Amino acid sequence: MPLAVYVLGLAIFAQGTSELVLAGLLPELASDLDVSIPAAGLLISAFAVGMLLGAPILAVVMGAGYSTLGWIAVALGLLALGTVLLAALLPLRRTAAEPTKIS
Repeated sequence: MPLAVYVLGLAIFAQGTSELVLAGLLPELASDLDVSIPAAGLLISAFAVGMLLGAPILAVVMGAGYSTLGWIAVALGLLALGTVLLAALLPLRRTAAEPTKIS
């Protein structure tokens, strides 16, 4: 199979999981961020808006004759960079667990 098929498969997997994983983690996210579950659910909406704005731009760029594989690689790199930056800049607030007392 061509390399582009593997890159496209990786792109779809990365984008799909990064959006859908949030739905399963909403209660924990809301608890860690000290917000309500509906407020934490806005993270899914923010991701969807990013996809809404980014998809037409990518379609125009790819339709203009630029390298499709190159732009998918750039988009995946930006997704990874954004994920790492947000994870580093917005650490979840957690409390340390009480040590187990052995009597």
